[in-house]
Amino acid sequence: MPFAALIVAVPLLVAVTPVAGQTAQSFQCSGSQVAKTRVLQDLSRMTQAERTLTPTRKVLSSHFVVPSTVGLAQERFTSRLEIVVRRRQPLSQGPQESSARIRLAINDRVSNLIELTGDRDRIAYTFVGLLTGAQRGMSKSVVTRLGFENYGQLGAVKAGRNVLSVVLDDAGVVDSAVVSERSSVAYTTAAPQQLTLTTPETMRVPAGTEFTIPFQLARRCERPDKPVTVAAGAMNKSPSSLTIVADAKFSGIGDGIQGVLRARSDQPGTYYIQVTMQGGYNDQTRLIAVQVDQPNLESGAETRVTLAVLFLALAGILFVLRIRRWSPSASR
Repeated sequence: MPFAALIVAVPLLVAVTPVAGQTAQSFQCSGSQVAKTRVLQDLSRMTQAERTLTPTRKVLSSHFVVPSTVGLAQERFTSRLEIVVRRRQPLSQGPQESSARIRLAINDRVSNLIELTGDRDRIAYTFVGLLTGAQRGMSKSVVTRLGFENYGQLGAVKAGRNVLSVVLDDAGVVDSAVVSERSSVAYTTAAPQQLTLTTPETMRVPAGTEFTIPFQLARRCERPDKPVTVAAGAMNKSPSSLTIVADAKFSGIGDGIQGVLRARSDQPGTYYIQVTMQGGYNDQTRLIAVQVDQPNLESGAETRVTLAVLFLALAGILFVLRIRRWSPSASR
């Protein structure tokens, strides 16, 4: 990233402390704001055999019709992909790691993509969506259940006949993948951007003192509340010089959340702290530029000069009193 070259590699401690509260961006949540969802097509009419993908049977498809009365102009269609993956035993060995991709598409336009990689006796999975955020994990089990929901691409759904398809591209990971009958396409009134994260853009602080950076989370309340995590990290060429104390984890957002980042640097420089929100919402990332300045040496010098003057004045007074005490006039 372009900012990385400007970062000074000195120790920076960051702690995140959650504080309950309401934010200015928050909606007042009520039952009337909950979104309405209508399933347009699922796979319940297909048998398990028809819903099973293998390296030799790579595609399943189902047709559905969208009435012209559905609000196509609003482009609020979601797709859900639930799948049970059975990995190969053993996983394929070779110069390159084994991998696989499972994708759900509407009219050949991908909306859900699960990426798998195999390593000895385990598989790692990754998928990203507006409704679940970025999800990554690892499974040692022979059978792994995966599922996530996402918004479809703009213009993917059309009035009339549509095609829902699930495709397996395997390179040594999957023995079989059974697509759940709950995999579906739905129409929703909920907006894709359900959550906002707000932080300052810049800060200026003196070195050697702890400072706090506030953040705020707010949601539109159109979907059920979900747990979230706010994580902080410095964009630094030398990660060993940075210690992250903690992330902030919340069981839900409610009407809004306020929190603070606690940070400290003992050396001047420009720091870029990245704040991210992860969880069952659209991912959010903010970058904060923190300028750490030299301590105010002039004020410290002035204080030392003042103390020195007072010390000399006091010493002079004591000297005068001592002379008067021992002078001949004083002894008479």
